[in-house]
Amino acid sequence: MGHLKTTRVGWENERLAEFLLSRISFIANPAKNSDDLGTDFICTLFREETKNNVVQLFPTGSFAIQAKTGAPEKLDVSKHLDYLRGLEVPFFVAFVDQQKLSLKIYSCHHLPALFSSDGNRVRELSLVPVNTLNRDEIYRDLQAAASQPDAPAQLRMVYLTTLVANETVEERVAAAAKIARQCSRTLPDIAARINKEYYFSLDDEVFYVAAGMGSALTFRHNLAKRILEAFVNLHWMLANGAPKQLIETEFRVYDTLYQDLAKLGVPQIKIAEAAHRQLAKELAG
Repeated sequence: MGHLKTTRVGWENERLAEFLLSRISFIANPAKNSDDLGTDFICTLFREETKNNVVQLFPTGSFAIQAKTGAPEKLDVSKHLDYLRGLEVPFFVAFVDQQKLSLKIYSCHHLPALFSSDGNRVRELSLVPVNTLNRDEIYRDLQAAASQPDAPAQLRMVYLTTLVANETVEERVAAAAKIARQCSRTLPDIAARINKEYYFSLDDEVFYVAAGMGSALTFRHNLAKRILEAFVNLHWMLANGAPKQLIETEFRVYDTLYQDLAKLGVPQIKIAEAAHRQLAKELAG
C-alpha cells in the first residue's frame, strides 16, 4: 500500500506552521499518540536583547496553538473539551495556506468564560472564525452555552494576525506583538476562572459575569477580598503622605459596606476585620 498523500500534506503544513512560529517563539511539540491532543505546539514568545555585543533571546509569554490545513472554517473541538478545560495558557487556532506560505491565527480568548458556571457542562463545541470581535455576538454564545449546556454550543474565535514566510522583520515583530498583547488580555480571564472569580472580559471595555451556582458560592468571598484590599491600600496611602481628609472620605464608603455586611452576618467579611480596625484607629488618632 502506498503512502497517503493527504497525510503527507498534513505533515508539510505542520512543518510550515512550526517554521513560521519558530521565528517569533521557542516551540515545544506535545507528545504525539494515536489521538489528536488538540494542540500542535506550545510556544513561548521571545524578545531580542543585545548583551556583550551578541543578540540573545529571552522568553516572555506562552501559548498553545492548533494548526489546521486550508481556509478558515468552523472547527469541531468536542473531543478536546477536557484538554481545553484544563489548559492554563492562552489558546489559538491557526490555518495554514501552503500556497501563500502563511499562517492565519485566531484567538480563542473567551474559552475561560465559556467553561465557567453552567457552561462548563458543555459536551459539544464548535469554534467559529470571525474577522472582528463583536462583543454582542460573543455574549450570545456564552449565554447560550450557560443556559443550554446540554445543547451543542459554538464560540467565535477572532482573527488576530498572519505570519508569512516572506514578511519583513518589522511585520514579524508587529505580528508577535499582537500575539503578546492578546496573551496578556487572556491570562487575567484564565486566572479568574482558576480563582473562581467568574468575571471575564468580552472586550477592552465590557465584562461578562458567569452568574450561577459557582459564582453564587464565591462572590461574597471575592467582595470581602476587595474590601480588604481597599482598607490596606488606604492605610498605605495614609502612611505615604495622602491627605487624611481624602482617605477619611473614601474610608467612610467602604466602612459603611463593611459594617452592613457584618450586621447581616456575612461570615466572609471577617477577613477584612483586622485591616478595618487598624485603619479606623489611624484615622481616629
